[in-house]
Amino acid sequence: MRNTDDRLDADAVADWEIRNLGYSERAARDEASSLVRQAQWRQVALLDRIAREVSEAHSQASQRERSVERARAAIQAAEKSYALNLQRIENVQGLPIEVLQASQALATSRQTYLNAVIDYNIAQFQLCRAIGWFEGA
Repeated sequence: MRNTDDRLDADAVADWEIRNLGYSERAARDEASSLVRQAQWRQVALLDRIAREVSEAHSQASQRERSVERARAAIQAAEKSYALNLQRIENVQGLPIEVLQASQALATSRQTYLNAVIDYNIAQFQLCRAIGWFEGA
């Protein structure tokens, strides 16, 4: 405002953005809300995928652990069979082929055990990865 003698001048500037009488504002809010909901659904989908991976990895590790136990029992049975067949040979009651077969069964059961342990270790690694042990390390 300026006072120039008896005259008083006032300049006012008003700046107002209507945005199509409020419809654009509502559309912008709806778009932002939609983006938030999309992000929430992506998060839910990610959590579902993680839960599925953990569940599958745990199930696989449990199955592999049981395989290791079965293979360990097979080794014990093969060792017992080998010892009994060797004792029969020493007592001149059995045939040498029986010891050979028992020896082959023992070797096979040990190989099966080794494969079961390897598979179990892989399953444990996959479980650790699924639960996030290796993230950020």
